[in-house]
Amino acid sequence: VIVLLTSDTSELKEPEKVRASQEKALQALQQYTIARYPEMPAKFGELLLRIPDLQRTCQAGKELLSQKRAEGE
Repeated sequence: VIVLLTSDTSELKEPEKVRASQEKALQALQQYTIARYPEMPAKFGELLLRIPDLQRTCQAGKELLSQKRAEGE
């Protein structure tokens, strides 16, 4: 969810709402990791560090789908 919530898209009419939703999702993830992994205080930070990789993977998937559509598959 966090990866999908990006306020950097120029077509957004209300990017502040997307930012607010992203913040809520991040807070929920932080609360979850603190409750679920109390012995691993760095877990939340580790998860945040994975976001750029996930974003790149999502972008590659979008590009592949666009290419397949353009080819008529």
